[in-house]
Amino acid sequence: MREFTLGPGTLCAVLFALTGCNGGDDPPLVGAAPSSAAAATNTASPVVRMSSAAYSVPAGSITALIMVNRSGTNTGSASAAYATENGTAIAGTDYTSTTGVLTWSDGDVAPKSISVPVNPGNGRGKSFLVVLTSVGGNVSFGSPASTTVTLSTSTAGSSSSSSSSSGSSGGSVSSSSSGGKSSSSSSSSSSSGASSGSSTSGSSSGTSSSSSGANAPAAAAGVGYNTLTFNSTAIGTAVGTLQSFNFFSNSEPANAFVQNSDGSVTITGHSGNAYNADLGSCAYDSSKPEQFRGVAFGGGFYAEATFSFTGTLKGGNPTPSFWFNDIEHMAGGVSTQWQGQANGFDHWGELDVIEADVAGNTAYGGAFFDWYGYLPSPSHVNLNVGSPLNVGSADWAALNKYAVLWVPATAATQGYLKFFFNDVQVGNTGYWNQYGASDPPAPQNGSTAGSIMDVRHWALIIGDGNTSTPMTVQSVKVWQVSSASNVTE
Repeated sequence: MREFTLGPGTLCAVLFALTGCNGGDDPPLVGAAPSSAAAATNTASPVVRMSSAAYSVPAGSITALIMVNRSGTNTGSASAAYATENGTAIAGTDYTSTTGVLTWSDGDVAPKSISVPVNPGNGRGKSFLVVLTSVGGNVSFGSPASTTVTLSTSTAGSSSSSSSSSGSSGGSVSSSSSGGKSSSSSSSSSSSGASSGSSTSGSSSGTSSSSSGANAPAAAAGVGYNTLTFNSTAIGTAVGTLQSFNFFSNSEPANAFVQNSDGSVTITGHSGNAYNADLGSCAYDSSKPEQFRGVAFGGGFYAEATFSFTGTLKGGNPTPSFWFNDIEHMAGGVSTQWQGQANGFDHWGELDVIEADVAGNTAYGGAFFDWYGYLPSPSHVNLNVGSPLNVGSADWAALNKYAVLWVPATAATQGYLKFFFNDVQVGNTGYWNQYGASDPPAPQNGSTAGSIMDVRHWALIIGDGNTSTPMTVQSVKVWQVSSASNVTE
């Protein structure tokens, strides 16, 4: 639990003597039904997809050009973040690791291109992935959401999207329509967790983004979360990458993170600041309307991080952790005032998928904290999820999957959270009723505690503040029904 979770509104007032950091209306309920007028215009689902599931780059080429298409309803702006991932070809040796964001304006359906530099003399016969990692605006993932790029041994290439060192290109696109796993998916592995910056013994996340339920974990597919809306371990500043955590005037040191050559990230456990060494789906940015850049998730999700860490857990904070925080409260761009309460009486949430703060190898912390009251001394109610989460006996140095399932409440059904360790539920299911703006404090377990989840948007955060337990992150993924309820800045 991060007991120092102060909103930027308080920090602006206390630390910087600024005013007006919080403002705007209370956020609307996520996942609201579209108006009848909007429904009438949605004759085809708006999606972005790779133009092909496979590309072949001729020998001698120095660039692979990958095309991305927008189709369906074209009203409103849209964006798609992308990143490369290692397969048998290795970034830094065979090609250059590349991330970025493609954008479409209202009515724009023109294909967009991704340019990836490749080494004309290395990696022939090997392949890597280009993956759409997140989408924003009026669009969802289509299929395929990734493409396999093969560095061909032939100069008579089969890709019209590659350029040679002489400036020529040619050939037709070699493609398949499969939306499943790429043929260059990585092998299973373990991680050394070393912080030296050398490659871990494992491979990077090699599973392609896809709207196909076949690729979603069973718990996600079971509730209709078949769309992969985030899939990245790339450190960057673009939407869809893991960004250095800079909220609360925090500044991460340069040695806090190492981007390994296999695409994984080693977090060294630097402990020089209160928020440890953290990466997230969002970063603070006062120039944006809601004071953050990146993506915050709404409307329900299944979120999963696969990582290892070494060393001995002794209990207490800070530790290896994977968690979510309420972006409205954390960024301060939207009011988090509890309606009907005195000015300054706030309401927000914190979801801890794992905090490795329990000594030994049989359990870890997992919780939802429903925070309320006046800063800097708020109160909280713990949703009854059975923390600490007992897992029997675990090998923390091996790659393990830590996940949470969030299903929002409706007028007829309760919302809930479930926690998973290596695809098996641990702890209890925590339930709540549909959020009511007039619900009085304090939150009550089984009814109102946890309902704040459903009306806020959630920044994904992963990090480590314990220098004796460095962690290596292989993959970070989020599945949802769609990205429609997310906020992208």
